[in-house]
Amino acid sequence: MDSLDWKILNKDIEIKETKKKFYNRYFCSLKYFCPGGRALLSSNPNLEEVVNFRLEFEKSYSYNYGGTWRQFRTHYQEINIPQLLEVKLGRDEYKNQLLVRVEEPNITFYTVNESTMYEFANKYLSAWKNNIKTVFVPKDEKSKQSLEQGFILVKQKTDYPYKIVCKSGRCYNKSAITNYLYNLGDTVKVSDSVWTLLENHSDSIWNVWFYTNDPSIADMLNIIEPNFVTNIHKLVVEPE
Repeated sequence: MDSLDWKILNKDIEIKETKKKFYNRYFCSLKYFCPGGRALLSSNPNLEEVVNFRLEFEKSYSYNYGGTWRQFRTHYQEINIPQLLEVKLGRDEYKNQLLVRVEEPNITFYTVNESTMYEFANKYLSAWKNNIKTVFVPKDEKSKQSLEQGFILVKQKTDYPYKIVCKSGRCYNKSAITNYLYNLGDTVKVSDSVWTLLENHSDSIWNVWFYTNDPSIADMLNIIEPNFVTNIHKLVVEPE
């Protein structure tokens, strides 16, 4: 699909190249400004009732429960019920082809095929097309084939061609994992934020990943902490 098609839908849309599959399945994503999107997650089918309840709650209380609620408070005056209804209709029609993630005030949609994403956007988002912010799509068919193999596409060759992704949750042998990674020296490249997380006293971990030039270290990591490694991605230079 030509990028011109997206620009016709919204000339200001930002089109980016997918470098890694989303959720290990989807090649395309679309970010859409849609305040009040969490109403779509409610079991109550009456969206207007759900939104009104949240608005009344906002008026009644001066405190909030965290990031999502703060975002809602910032944009709640921009909530558009017809817009939410259109998204709900589209989600229901494309439920077997579309993953929806709400992070107010935005909604991100994921699909396997770009044509499906464009069809969905043109049909259900075009009335508010200026709210379409960003689209990620594969550069071309060669890039898509590389993504299909689980590769991460990079601009240039790296000394650490593998990205190891680890589980989130309780880690019973966190200290042993940390010591093992330290002893690997230059075999791994670990960010400061991951080191900080590994070194704290909590037995929980999240968003732990690092680069390595030796993917076989995953075997030892899984021996130290069963099922510690969830994915190994090879970094390859994107096709020209």
